[in-house]
Amino acid sequence: MSLKPYRLLIVGAGLTASVTSALIKQHLPRESVEVHIWEKSRGIGGRMNTTRSPDGQASVDLGAQYITKSSQYAEKHKKFFDDLTQAGVLKPFPGKIEGASIDNESENFMAPNGINSVVKHFLNSSDAKIKLNTFCQEINLCHNEASEATSNNIWTATAKDGTTEHFHGMILTIPVPQILQLAGTFQDHLKNYHSSLEQVEYSSRYALALYFPKDTQVNTPWTAKYVNDHPCIRFVSVDSVKRGTDPLTSSPSMLVHTSVPFGLAHLDSDIEEIEKIIYGHFLGLFPSLPRPTSTRCIRWRYSQVYKSFPGQPGAVVVSSEPLLVLAGDGFVHSNFSGCVESANSVLGKLQEHLRI
Repeated sequence: MSLKPYRLLIVGAGLTASVTSALIKQHLPRESVEVHIWEKSRGIGGRMNTTRSPDGQASVDLGAQYITKSSQYAEKHKKFFDDLTQAGVLKPFPGKIEGASIDNESENFMAPNGINSVVKHFLNSSDAKIKLNTFCQEINLCHNEASEATSNNIWTATAKDGTTEHFHGMILTIPVPQILQLAGTFQDHLKNYHSSLEQVEYSSRYALALYFPKDTQVNTPWTAKYVNDHPCIRFVSVDSVKRGTDPLTSSPSMLVHTSVPFGLAHLDSDIEEIEKIIYGHFLGLFPSLPRPTSTRCIRWRYSQVYKSFPGQPGAVVVSSEPLLVLAGDGFVHSNFSGCVESANSVLGKLQEHLRI
């Protein structure tokens, strides 16, 4: 099998993958690398997930709620924030985030078209070929006699439906536990990293989106709020206010995130039962609100990185011939800038590998 140009597979279509693919287009010679992305879900975004109400009148960010430009990365990541704000993808967060840690030098942004529009923006800035509903199940080493690459070894990736493709290099951006669950001979290259990979820990939580009748008045002195010392709820956002939607054309919507202890205690519980419990607690906080017209509850098994890969390298090369890189927020920290740092690290390692 002849593989030209350099075929690169990125597993996962979240923020790290999207920024990486955009950086490759910006910094590597055109047509030198052919980027492919496999995403197991039906949509892109990963934990930057936005869902719409059944009638299409409202939407809710189920994962990441807002993006913070901290003083630590304000200058380093300026071009990314400038790009997103100039394109209208990000706008200043309106109103108050009650209970958030105070940093007068940081700035919060929201995405008026949904937090997944951030990921879409970077993917649209790339030449990546994206396959949705494609679960990468197995990765094996394969010898390619016809390859003109520096090594004759390539990766064979097999999807859950049996589809097989060959690649010169791979970047895994999915949560670390999911990397360790993948089948195939590539696991042989992880042996020296197992103890460090197993140190990476994630918090777990549930998210509940609530859509209300159009004439509902949600009167709060804040746009979003961190709830302290509650047995279930940790965060609430009036998503329709955050997004600045027109109340004449859109319906009010709210988002609830559970606390980490609640998420861990009920991690494998029936999600319909969990939704009833969360809604009961929600009513306790907002007893005057009418019953929602529709809801959606999801489980975030890997919500945020609680403990990162030792040293927070951004990305780790576990095989150089053929190239295999592990990346994502698990190798830095869980926020926008963490994913950008990881993508920058991947780009550097790819440039070094390709000698570009």
